[in-house]
Amino acid sequence: MIKLFKHFRKDLMEQNKTSRYFKYAIGEIILVVIGILIALSINNWQNDRSNRKQEYRYINDLINDFTQDSINLKELKLGAKTTAIAKDSIYKVINDFGYEMDSLPNYFRWQWVGYKVFSPSTSTIEEMKSSSHLEIISDPQLRKKIVK
Repeated sequence: MIKLFKHFRKDLMEQNKTSRYFKYAIGEIILVVIGILIALSINNWQNDRSNRKQEYRYINDLINDFTQDSINLKELKLGAKTTAIAKDSIYKVINDFGYEMDSLPNYFRWQWVGYKVFSPSTSTIEEMKSSSHLEIISDPQLRKKIVK
């Protein structure tokens, strides 16, 4: 194919047909530009597709993190409620004598259960921030809520 075009150009120059040669050259330039534009649009399409996959993965990871955080909060709430009940029971035993004294050690045991602090899962959000992938999230309001 290249030999054919090379031969065609050579024939035009040998026959002193410069106007036809310039038309041919302009046509060839236009074809090259069109090829470059097609290649750029395909590259942009592939990048967009890759970004949508990444966005989907990030959103799924965020949902999993928030689900685990919800489970952890429920466990902490149950533990805090148990501790509060134990403290309330100790208070009633000391002030009211209506409770059985043999259950007092159990109340003390529940009262002194280790205090747990809630620490949310931020691995996905931190990954998004550190890799500058927050722009991948297409919804601007969702992006703002994630950052908050």
